[in-house]
Amino acid sequence: MGSTIFRKYGIALFLLLLTLLTLFLLSKPIIELPFLIAKDPNEGWNALHAERLFSGKPLYPDMTELISNNYPPLSFYIVGTLGSILGDNIIAGRLIALTSFLIVGLCIGNIVYRLTQSLSVAIFSSLFFITYTTVYHENYIGMDDPQWLAHAVMMIALLFFLPGNQNNLLLSLSLILMLLAGLIKHNLIPIPTACTIWLFIYNRTTFYRWLIYLLILLSVILLLLYYGYGLNLFLNILKTPRIYSFSLIIDNIKEWLSPLAIYMVATVIIAANTVSNRYFALIYIMVVLSLVWGVYISGGVGVDCNAFFDLIISLSIVNGLTVHWICTHFKQEES
Repeated sequence: MGSTIFRKYGIALFLLLLTLLTLFLLSKPIIELPFLIAKDPNEGWNALHAERLFSGKPLYPDMTELISNNYPPLSFYIVGTLGSILGDNIIAGRLIALTSFLIVGLCIGNIVYRLTQSLSVAIFSSLFFITYTTVYHENYIGMDDPQWLAHAVMMIALLFFLPGNQNNLLLSLSLILMLLAGLIKHNLIPIPTACTIWLFIYNRTTFYRWLIYLLILLSVILLLLYYGYGLNLFLNILKTPRIYSFSLIIDNIKEWLSPLAIYMVATVIIAANTVSNRYFALIYIMVVLSLVWGVYISGGVGVDCNAFFDLIISLSIVNGLTVHWICTHFKQEES
């Protein structure tokens, strides 16, 4: 009885302390929101293109011009709309980015809860993600950049996908949201790819429906993009040159992956012990693809730590699954 009470209140106290730490760490990016001091060159770049869009200038200039835009169009409409209300595109972008970051944290907790049915583990997973990312990548929190907005939409899509692999409506809605996330930032490859591979392994009938929906929706989107922006959109996104360096990959792995090493080891351990859980398997596939994709794109000059945000998200979910597995294992031993 005493140990049960201690465990109950001990968990509550730990989550309270972690919440206070999270709020403390978030205070800096929140305070910095209204300051007209650039957190990163990306802020001015994103604000400029939103301003160009709303002032009637082409969002995707001709390739002969001295300016280019290698981002998809949707974020500029969202930021520009809020920016026209607030009077500043950078402040608008920061608000959207910070809100989106917190939504990602909530989605992580929601996914962990669905997979474990443990509210305390779900809360821990959300707080872990927010705390870890704020500690190691604080400059990206509340920065005018579409990365977190795209991740927020992608994570909502994943929430619909988990029960949606047996439901046509939810499956379609999940796929639409994934494609919308790609229209915000085009480097969010791991989660859609993981879902596709997972369906191929565990639900072959739904896999074929998924591919049909994907081909139809993708064709419609590409036609609309071509109709709205012409060939310049595709040239700006696909042909904007970028230097690629293998030595840069090594440097970025040392800087950005070293703190994640222990969580990747935990993933291997928990995966070996829960390989029969098909929904856990989806998260493990996400981890592997996020790692491979992050390493690959981190070799591009100018690529930032956001190359590994999908990996951080996936590992935050696995962290919750690991805690749940450990707690369940000890409960079984006690009984």
